[in-house]
Amino acid sequence: MSAMVPSRRWLRSVGALGLAVLAVAACRERAPEQGAPCAGNASVPSSCADLGHVLACRAFTWHLDACRGPAGCAAGRCDQRVAEEGDLCGSAGALACSADGKALLRCDGWKMDATQTCRGERGCFRETPDAEPTCDRGPAEVGDVCEGSMGSRCAVDGKTILQCDPLTHHFVLERNCRGAKGCFDFSAEASPEYLKRVGGDRPGFRYLACDVSVGDVGEPCWGYAGVGALASGSRVFCSSDGKQELTCRDGLLLSRGSCTCTATWVPKYGSWNIGCGPDAWSPPFLSLAERP
Repeated sequence: MSAMVPSRRWLRSVGALGLAVLAVAACRERAPEQGAPCAGNASVPSSCADLGHVLACRAFTWHLDACRGPAGCAAGRCDQRVAEEGDLCGSAGALACSADGKALLRCDGWKMDATQTCRGERGCFRETPDAEPTCDRGPAEVGDVCEGSMGSRCAVDGKTILQCDPLTHHFVLERNCRGAKGCFDFSAEASPEYLKRVGGDRPGFRYLACDVSVGDVGEPCWGYAGVGALASGSRVFCSSDGKQELTCRDGLLLSRGSCTCTATWVPKYGSWNIGCGPDAWSPPFLSLAERP
């Protein structure tokens, strides 16, 4: 009996199957490419594209994330302790410092967004390499990035008080502090006796105060009902040249008359003595933002 000889059709099928298996294996070994589709779940391992970038599978697509931290990218692990605004990321809520140390950034689940400007001496820093980053905020400038819970800050020039706009998440002008004390820490300036009377002697107590004792006719103002020199129901001010006593009406400063006007801080009462006579008096004008 003669041996059976495989048909050419069968051999061709086996050859085609072998080529298909090799093609699939080669495809599996091929490195992913940015923008290419992927399985889109947590089990898909990331892959280092180079020392400073990782390819991560998110939303069924490979994304190229920057790894700016000192460890770079190694074995598919990306060091994102350092980032820049707009860098892609996948861990919502993860924090990082900017490369220049002047901003704190947070991952919104898609990209890194600046959340605070850090103008303090330490900038954005970590107590240890693995600790969460901290922002030494220091004073602020109009336009600095902020979060709604940050409240008000003294400006860099010490002559204005700024507040964090909850809509834009940037600092905007709250008011000018044209008096001699500018923007200051009220709890550090009022006498211990006064702070005790108003309950401000507890640990951690802090208020920012704005010295608005000085202004000029036509400037914006904030009225304050009071006593003594405020019998008319409005706060009193001195003009910047010290030659007029002013009052606040409908949000603007108006002249009450010409005189030698003075504004003197009185720690005992936590207030200013303002006006043309020795009995002039004015209560403190505080920002309510910086609370413990």
